[in-house]
Amino acid sequence: FCTRPAPPQRDPDDDGSLWYTLQVGAYKTKEYAEKMLHAMWNTGHRAFMSLFLVDDQPVYRVQVERFKNKEEAKQLSQELKEEHNLKPFITEAPPPPAAKPAS
Repeated sequence: FCTRPAPPQRDPDDDGSLWYTLQVGAYKTKEYAEKMLHAMWNTGHRAFMSLFLVDDQPVYRVQVERFKNKEEAKQLSQELKEEHNLKPFITEAPPPPAAKPAS
């Protein structure tokens, strides 16, 4: 049983500037991407998947966390390399979506 970590909370004072994330994989099939996605969730990381096209073929990217500070991204990148034998790299990302008010 896998539970999804809570989404990152957007800072209400955020100016909409650039954030960073770690890409931990890119896959031709959604099935493989979902395996990595669940592996990251199971280790407590907020992971998400995005679809993009390369030569009209789908590629599913799995990314972890969002950081306002690039140094924090570098730190987690090193941890993922050491703990999970991954080779993540830092990518630029839009700010996380605004949190919905509790009802």
